[in-house]
Amino acid sequence: MKKFTAIVLSGILAITAFAANTGSIYAADQTKSRYTGKTYIHKDSLDADSIVHGIDVSKWNGDIDWNKIKADGIEYVFIRCGHRKCDTGVIESDIKYKQNVEGATKAGLKVGLYIFSQAITEKEAINEAKYMINMAKGYDITMPLVMDFEYNGDGCRLAKAHLSNKKRTNICDAFLSYVDEQGYVPMLYANYSMLTDDLDNASLSNKYKIWIARYNKETEYSGDYDFWQYSSEGKVKGNGSSAMDMNFWYNDGSLEEKKVKAESVSIKELESNEIAIGETIKLNATILPTNTTETYRWTSSNPEVAYVSSDGKVRGVTTGSTTIKITTSNGLSAKIDIKVKNNLNRYKVILDSKNKSYAYTGGEIKPRVTVRTKYNQIKSVKTKENVYLRTGPDSTFISLACVPKGTKVNCIGSLKVNNKKWYVVKYKEDGEVLTGYTCADYYSVLTKQFDTLADNNYSCTYVDNIEIGKGTVEVNAVGSCGGKLTKEFTIGPKEINDLKVSKNTTKYIKLKFKGDDRADGYKLYRANKKNGKYKLVKNVKNANKKVVNTATKQQNVNGNTPNANEYKAAGSVNKNVVIKDTKVKNGYNYYYKVISYVNIDGSNITSPYSNVTKGTCKFKKSSRVKLKCNSYIRKRANANSKAVKLAYKKSTYRALEIVYDNKGKAWVKIKYKNARGKYRKGYVLKSLVKLK
Repeated sequence: MKKFTAIVLSGILAITAFAANTGSIYAADQTKSRYTGKTYIHKDSLDADSIVHGIDVSKWNGDIDWNKIKADGIEYVFIRCGHRKCDTGVIESDIKYKQNVEGATKAGLKVGLYIFSQAITEKEAINEAKYMINMAKGYDITMPLVMDFEYNGDGCRLAKAHLSNKKRTNICDAFLSYVDEQGYVPMLYANYSMLTDDLDNASLSNKYKIWIARYNKETEYSGDYDFWQYSSEGKVKGNGSSAMDMNFWYNDGSLEEKKVKAESVSIKELESNEIAIGETIKLNATILPTNTTETYRWTSSNPEVAYVSSDGKVRGVTTGSTTIKITTSNGLSAKIDIKVKNNLNRYKVILDSKNKSYAYTGGEIKPRVTVRTKYNQIKSVKTKENVYLRTGPDSTFISLACVPKGTKVNCIGSLKVNNKKWYVVKYKEDGEVLTGYTCADYYSVLTKQFDTLADNNYSCTYVDNIEIGKGTVEVNAVGSCGGKLTKEFTIGPKEINDLKVSKNTTKYIKLKFKGDDRADGYKLYRANKKNGKYKLVKNVKNANKKVVNTATKQQNVNGNTPNANEYKAAGSVNKNVVIKDTKVKNGYNYYYKVISYVNIDGSNITSPYSNVTKGTCKFKKSSRVKLKCNSYIRKRANANSKAVKLAYKKSTYRALEIVYDNKGKAWVKIKYKNARGKYRKGYVLKSLVKLK
């Protein structure tokens, strides 16, 4: 595995030469670390390699002063980019990743990445590798990409899976081979026990670099390795916490490669730099020369307005402007401004009528329009557990903060990506308001409401809005909004508002109203309660119908407003219409309403419902009720009403009418004598009496 042959000087002690500014040691068989104060013995087979001091860090190291780290002799760093959670298996990014990788690179350290793995299948391992490669893009990563493969206690998912050595080895191989295929240098991190007892270390070290963790004065490991994590208690100037992981790198030159620097980068211009909320566009970038070894990263200056994926796809989320930028790992960049507009396709048109149609007037009908979101918009949410806030809707995007469990946050948008729902939220941390994306699975919804679009974002045009039939309102976006909506509405015959009962008898109820000679007929509906369910009882044809002047219709088609007098002449004969309801029962009260209709092309166009009127089928004067059992006579038609008299079984009383209470139970209004011999009116349940 090593590319340099050791030159052994017999009889001469190995010389240790420490370079304070480079962190390198040459021709050494042992080293006293200035960071721990202890001496470490190196494997004989590594004598020809230069030994380089380095560290590995994660969020647990806090805020690091990378210039001080570099000045203290540290040459390289492995930075944790993310981890798979031990319990749920969800991959999460390290909250300090961006800060660390940018700070270390700027300070001049060589940078590699690692991910804490808990993969228990080869597929999961490849997903972890994909995640890390996406995090590496656009940064100057010159050291290996590392799979941190360890149990981390018996409670973690890797330990609980109880996999075979072969299965564990295959999982590591899947990760490392994928990294290798993508052009990066793969490396496996594992402790001494994992390498010797739980993996086929020989097969892995034949193909990949190995980083062994062994907190001892020597590794005592017989297999090949390239890095040795020898302590977790290093003292390095600039470290944000009290201790740091320390590493030896046995540099045999195999990581040195010929890099082809990028010389230019550009983004192809778009036909339009405006996109709608929910719309996705693909940006195409050119990096020259084409054989460059530099990687690149896409970023959005305002990710809550629009985010950009690793392959340059931009999706609009909320209205506003953002700058999309591509940056190569050697610092070249290009950018393009994107404006996100609202779009009417997110909305629906709601008209002001509560009825099924608008009444014909002879003039233009212009329903009042409200443009409202199709669905309730989530406005505030609460975390069900600790959850990360990210720069985009995927676990591969960098974390901005960790939102604690039980935190209430405002939601300004939502979207679905790869069948997973994400919220765009605002979260305040240390006085700073952060806006980012967070997975909806970890939130409960607190409030939501429909959003209404301000009327200065659209204009309305009405078509076919005079004659009886179907009219249309066209809603066209204006200003910063885009799109178009249409909504049909119905113009029906004139509304009947003078329905009344002209006669109540013991055999029928007669109703009348002023008719409309434009109508083809009328439908009478009836219910037992005013707010009850109305059923059709009569369909009466209109014998007085007149035909509308066809010339008048043609004028409307041509866009000219018809003469109102022509309509008046065609539909102003308002003769009384009389409808008799004979399907009635003595003593019952009924409630009526009526509509008129016009048949157009086989379909009825109806007027709005008329006013409601009450009719009573009278009892005959001889009508009596006989009690089936002892029962109270009540003051009102209600079981909770005051009892005014106890009526005994087989008692008879004169029946006046039948009414219903608010629960739909029928009561008989009767006439009775009180204790003083005076006649009074009261109510008994109909189910307790027999009508005679």
